[in-house]
Amino acid sequence: MARCGFAQGCLVVECVLICATCAPGRNGSVSQDHTRSTLQPATVNPSPGVFVHLFEWSWADVAAECEQYLGPNGFEGVQVSPAQEHIQGPAWWTRYQPVTYNLTSRSGGPSAFADMVKRCKAVGVAVYTDVVINHMAALPSGGTSKGTAGSVYGSRTFPIYSPPDFHHKPGDTSSNCVLGTDFSNRDVVQRCDLSGLPDLDTGAVQPEEYVGNGCVTEFNYPQELLNHFGSEGQLQYLETLGPAWNMRPSQQAVVFVDNHDLQRKQGSSLTYKDGALYRLAMIFMLAYGYGSPKADGSVKATVPALDAMALVALNVV
Repeated sequence: MARCGFAQGCLVVECVLICATCAPGRNGSVSQDHTRSTLQPATVNPSPGVFVHLFEWSWADVAAECEQYLGPNGFEGVQVSPAQEHIQGPAWWTRYQPVTYNLTSRSGGPSAFADMVKRCKAVGVAVYTDVVINHMAALPSGGTSKGTAGSVYGSRTFPIYSPPDFHHKPGDTSSNCVLGTDFSNRDVVQRCDLSGLPDLDTGAVQPEEYVGNGCVTEFNYPQELLNHFGSEGQLQYLETLGPAWNMRPSQQAVVFVDNHDLQRKQGSSLTYKDGALYRLAMIFMLAYGYGSPKADGSVKATVPALDAMALVALNVV
């Protein structure tokens, strides 16, 4: 199967892997009964094309990892956390509340980011940044606060945006409708605020509306791996895993066993806590040939899974 291409040497802004990380309820659909009698086995291409998500790593640490491990072991890319200025605080989700698009985050500043990109590129590792373009930061307490670069922002007011730039109620730029748990209403999804985050005027909702810009994260994939690796006698059906299971075409899909969101949601995916089963699912993903495989390097205990990825990337497996 064709996979997403990793463009070497391109500008970071042209190498964006857009990930709607803040959106809840995206852990895939209910597994179907996929049998040999109704579906043909998917074409398998075990060629390398894997990348790793180093969630919340500093730019200096990412650069060192590119030089010491990712490049020498054949990884083609690394995904990093959002680089833009965000609200202050230690929680992971503060990275997903932008204040400006200044490249100053808790992972480092502009010079450290540029150095990381240069060093990774030098060893053949493309850099993909997780970006937040749907909304800006929430400030529920009112008043003003400062971002990680010192930029002052207020409620629906930022150095680069003012209240009229956001979706809002008719005649009232200070408030907006609230997006709850119903993601079936397109107008509500497009126009309302999620968790109080001021919603910018972005239009895409469905995966097929994004693929013109790049690959999309296929959240059905980890759910199906959980369903089939976690149930006795179900592995035989995975030979048809792919578009026939209501997934994106291989060249449009980024696939993964788990990610930083799913690791926090019990029962949403296999994780490192599943031990050998997790490692086996990782090896299957790498060898099977559907989509562009991604491993999550955000948890220290997932490092053994990265060793399995290195074997496939070097054509050892």
